[in-house]
Amino acid sequence: MKYFLWIGILLFLFNCSPLKNSKKDKAIAKPVKTNYKFKLSSQSKLFFQDLKKELAGEDFDKYSPSSKIQKNYNLIEREGGFFISGFIKTESTFNKKDLFDIKIQLNSSSQNISTIVIPLKSVFKFLEIDGIQYFELTQKTHLKKH
Repeated sequence: MKYFLWIGILLFLFNCSPLKNSKKDKAIAKPVKTNYKFKLSSQSKLFFQDLKKELAGEDFDKYSPSSKIQKNYNLIEREGGFFISGFIKTESTFNKKDLFDIKIQLNSSSQNISTIVIPLKSVFKFLEIDGIQYFELTQKTHLKKH
């Protein structure tokens, strides 16, 4: 069972890999200087950059994401709030309690890779957590029409 979970996670990571950008992603992807504690996928960098632009001067407690943010990123709306989901790769110094303290839901895990769901109001606190090596935002999937 663990073998199938591991293969599923690897296949999902490969499909969401920033190395496999579409022409659209390549056209809008720009190098972003970050001072985050861990590496981010290119899609994650774009998300945080867009979020910061929208929040400029706005109270985060009253913030509601624009239709652009909701359309371009895999935002989940539930329980009166918005959430993002993704994958983290952790180091040996990682402490799960740091996620729980800021209401981040830890889902499936295999060795040092885990899926998480982050309340939008906690995203900037999430970027300060120690023990994380890498974060990749899940992307919207679209069915191909034959």
